[in-house]
Amino acid sequence: MKKFLLLYIVLAAALLSCYDTLNDVRGEINSIWLMFLADTGQNQCYDTAGAVIACSDFGDYPRQDGQWTDKPRGRSYTGPTEYAGDYTTRDNVAGLVWISCARGQTGSDCSAGAASTATWTDANNYCASLDYAGRTNWRLPTNQELQATADYRYADPTIDSEMFPNTPTTYGFHSSTPYYAGAPFYWMFSYDIGRLSNTSTSQYTRCVSDGP
Repeated sequence: MKKFLLLYIVLAAALLSCYDTLNDVRGEINSIWLMFLADTGQNQCYDTAGAVIACSDFGDYPRQDGQWTDKPRGRSYTGPTEYAGDYTTRDNVAGLVWISCARGQTGSDCSAGAASTATWTDANNYCASLDYAGRTNWRLPTNQELQATADYRYADPTIDSEMFPNTPTTYGFHSSTPYYAGAPFYWMFSYDIGRLSNTSTSQYTRCVSDGP
């Protein structure tokens, strides 16, 4: 009996150790992501009918996102910046460099050309082989990176149009993140109201590059 009790104690201790380690890893991952996360831009609070209300710690609809500004840190972008006729926008919080325009658009205000859609495979290959603004390390962004560009002060498009001019909203933008159901489904982000969803159809493309 004592042997079984001792074995139980050892197994319980091992499980608790694994649990703590897993939580430490999760916490570390969340901390790393939080380091590069900027404020959503939301600056108003609402009731269930969609009416704007005063933001508060109390009441029927307390502690909404709009109550806190610049948390965990303020948004900061530089651009569009020209390099040999190409235009990029730098996210100074995340350290990422984005192509200012959607694929198919050109110019400092993205008014030339027209945004084009592509399959996920074509979009992924396009970014991976792109030589643009003196960079060759372009890639499709993750779903989190795309979502972090959303600025909820605005709608349709839900993005800072000075930094990302003329962003189209008819379709969404491809991400590199597979949907849980697996290929051919991937996450995409739509700037009409700023939402993630999954897709297996053609969408817009905006490539990103790891800084500096």
